[in-house]
Amino acid sequence: MSSIHDNRFSKLVAELRLARTNKGVTQVELAERLGIQQSDVSKVEKCQRRLDIIELVDWLTALDEDPCLFLQRAGLLAPGAQ
Repeated sequence: MSSIHDNRFSKLVAELRLARTNKGVTQVELAERLGIQQSDVSKVEKCQRRLDIIELVDWLTALDEDPCLFLQRAGLLAPGAQ
């Protein structure tokens, strides 16, 4: 099974989108911060493109998100784990 179709990936993407929108950052602004195209942000948010761990850390840094807390919110890391 490809991780792009895994429910955990869908939860991760939903949490990424929520983090972005809660901070009032548009896809265009995030793309500019990351040095990528807006269409790449859109593809990730539509679960059409995967992120590797390095890209995930870059996205979280661009959104000023703590990776451990983010993964806990997404249900991918046990609370208190660091």
